[in-house]
Amino acid sequence: MTKNKKDLTLGIILYFILLGITLYFNAFDVIVKTMAEHEEYQLDEFVLALVLLSVFGLWYSYRRYFEVNCIQNKLKHLNESLEKQVEEKTKELETLNQNLEIKIKEEVEKNIQKELLIFEQSKMASMGAMIGHIAHQWRQPLSMISTAASGIKLKQECDILNKEELTHTMNKVVQNVEYLSNTIDTFRNFLKEDKEYKIVVIQERIDIALKITDMVLKDHSIKLHTNIDYENPIQTKLVVGELEEVIINIINNAKDILIEKKIRDPWIKLELKTDENNILLTIEDNAGGISDDILPHIFDEYFTTKNDEKGTGLGLYMSHQIIHKSLKGELSVHNTQNGAKFIIRLPIS
Repeated sequence: MTKNKKDLTLGIILYFILLGITLYFNAFDVIVKTMAEHEEYQLDEFVLALVLLSVFGLWYSYRRYFEVNCIQNKLKHLNESLEKQVEEKTKELETLNQNLEIKIKEEVEKNIQKELLIFEQSKMASMGAMIGHIAHQWRQPLSMISTAASGIKLKQECDILNKEELTHTMNKVVQNVEYLSNTIDTFRNFLKEDKEYKIVVIQERIDIALKITDMVLKDHSIKLHTNIDYENPIQTKLVVGELEEVIINIINNAKDILIEKKIRDPWIKLELKTDENNILLTIEDNAGGISDDILPHIFDEYFTTKNDEKGTGLGLYMSHQIIHKSLKGELSVHNTQNGAKFIIRLPIS
């Protein structure tokens, strides 16, 4: 039973109780007789009070009933309105949530496609750089072979070729052909090696990168200083080929800036050491460092200070991605008194 119904019921009960008391004392008969005789009569104050109180109680009960009923109706309408608003807002939130999920999926797909595009562009840039390294590796041996062959042909035409000179020249040709073959093996192994996690010796992976970049540095008279302890092999687990790619990218960037700035007595220094839990590989040059406005963006995608023919802005970006995401390490750079110093920090597995 609701509160307003209870109030009405109590009011009616109170009314009948008071009415019963009034009848018991014959208050109505006294009032009627007094009015008929027009005689002054003193009505019992208590009985009159009861009559008035009963009338007031009935009036108040009905008034209370209608007030409470009106309030309940208003609350009911308000509740229905709120429920409707909640339902509408819930539908709006569901729609927004669905749209948000769709947008998130679309953005994720876009990011995946973007990463794939960047990866493909990076691979193409790496292949171009690799072909450049092969050309540098082959230029000197091919030049020697061409010179030797031309010399032998000329001497033979002049009839001044002797057997000992021919044997000596042919031995040089064979040595250079073997060098060309070994170079091809080095590049082929680097490119074809399965990209999977393996336990490797860090010194061996560094040597592969240095063999690939060796000739191009020599062609530009850039000295390579290394501080690597080969007597104590450092083993760790990483994706084969990725560390070499990072080292090649950093050395190539150092080489380009040394050539661009025309540094006298240019050099690149590579140092390997360890602490309790990490492998630390540093690569430093003497090109004067990276300007402060460029330094914060050095690992951004498509960021390059080179012209379109020389730079894609992907080498250092992909190096950063490889070290941080694939090898679970850190790649950072800061300026020294000589130039830029890149620090590769890898966990020891």
